[in-house]
Amino acid sequence: MSAYHENALRPGARLAEYTIESVLGRGGFSVTYLARDTALGAYVAIKEYMPQDIAARDSGTASVIPQTSEEAIRHYHWGLKNFVKEARALARFKHPNIVRVLRFIEANGTAYTVMEYERGQTLAQYLKGRGERLDEANLYRIVMPILNGLHAVHEAGMLHLDIKPENIYLREDGTPMLIDFGSARQALTESRPTGRVTLTHGYAPIEQYPGKGTLGPWSDVYALGATMYRCITGKRPEDALARYRAMLDYKTDPLLPAVKAGAGRYPALVLQCIDRAMQIHAKDRPRSARALQDHLLGRVRIPGRSETRNVAPAVRARAGRRARQRFRRAMSRLIRTTAVAALLAALAWFGWPHLPKDWRRLATGLVEQAAAVIASVRPTQTGPAAGGDVSKGGSAR
Repeated sequence: MSAYHENALRPGARLAEYTIESVLGRGGFSVTYLARDTALGAYVAIKEYMPQDIAARDSGTASVIPQTSEEAIRHYHWGLKNFVKEARALARFKHPNIVRVLRFIEANGTAYTVMEYERGQTLAQYLKGRGERLDEANLYRIVMPILNGLHAVHEAGMLHLDIKPENIYLREDGTPMLIDFGSARQALTESRPTGRVTLTHGYAPIEQYPGKGTLGPWSDVYALGATMYRCITGKRPEDALARYRAMLDYKTDPLLPAVKAGAGRYPALVLQCIDRAMQIHAKDRPRSARALQDHLLGRVRIPGRSETRNVAPAVRARAGRRARQRFRRAMSRLIRTTAVAALLAALAWFGWPHLPKDWRRLATGLVEQAAAVIASVRPTQTGPAAGGDVSKGGSAR
């Protein structure tokens, strides 16, 4: 549990039937508290809307008051409206991998989301206790259920928009769930395109930056890919905006691909899926949580996957197909020529001992032509192995 923070409600403060006990976490957009239901005796987590760059708490009344400028007031109320909208939408969910919202409260000039509290730890905390990395089995154990929950969120027309290790919570029994949705925070960012960007650098895709693209399920796919990257490397990924600018300047992507960062420690399929999910352009990523899940399970081919392998086998295969086509054409010519030669030879042997000289020359020429065709076909039959010139040099370029 976190210590008391400035602008947070003090321990012992009352909020409807709940008593605040401590601060669980704090960000630039909200404060989350551990509270006790005085009627039932159960613990809950309460998230308070508190955009601290445009609002502060009145120490006398505990009310949250936006700054006095017209712009700050407009942004504050726009964010508050979306915070309540998000809470209402989440209250409809009953999914084991999505945080359960019990209700929301409007008080102190702001709003609060009341959620079930379960003992456990965030994925970020879990990683710190395991050398900052996950093995393949634990990676799948956490990511697959999260993809199930994310699919349900997308099916309901919602987005998370803040997936990161700090927002994946592991219950005491190890089952994971998504917490702290960021769609309301994203709405606040979009309402002030020239102001401060409220997103998590390294996990947010380029389209979460103002004016850089359209949000969709593919945005959450990027963030989950970045979270997986963190789990296999132990490091926060490079910021999407820095990667985007490098691309515009025709420079090397500053992010080391997962296929290199995790080579030898994780299966190639897992690493290729991470790289696919973290493509800069949204059109190059899996379009949904279900699509990423199918890629991870090997149900569909990953576009461009052959690029990570030696291309010489493919070149040899094409050479083999061309050789077989040449062989078939030559055999067709051989059959026709041999048939005519055989007919003339039969006539000469059985029918006409005094065959005209011109016919003899014709038959002799056809037999010679057939022999030439046969000689040309023999080396072609080994054509598929002709790709050996490619294999000598390794991969084709």
